[in-house]
Amino acid sequence: MAIRSFALHNISQDKSLLQDNEATWSCRHSERGIQQAHQGLQRASQQLKFEIRTLDNKERERAAVLSSLHDMESTSRALDEEEREIE
Repeated sequence: MAIRSFALHNISQDKSLLQDNEATWSCRHSERGIQQAHQGLQRASQQLKFEIRTLDNKERERAAVLSSLHDMESTSRALDEEEREIE
């Protein structure tokens, strides 16, 4: 009877350890998933920052081109006026 009780106690402990191991494995698996998701978000964030910088640079270039065009138009008008005055 004592042997049977001891065996049942050991089986119960083994079962408890197995459940603890499964829970630990599940937590570690979840942690890995969270870490991978975090790394993915960091990469996406870096990509978005790069794209924003690229768009900012393009917008600055566009503004510079528009400014140059405006200057050229002003110069052209001024030259046209001078030409009319000379005639």
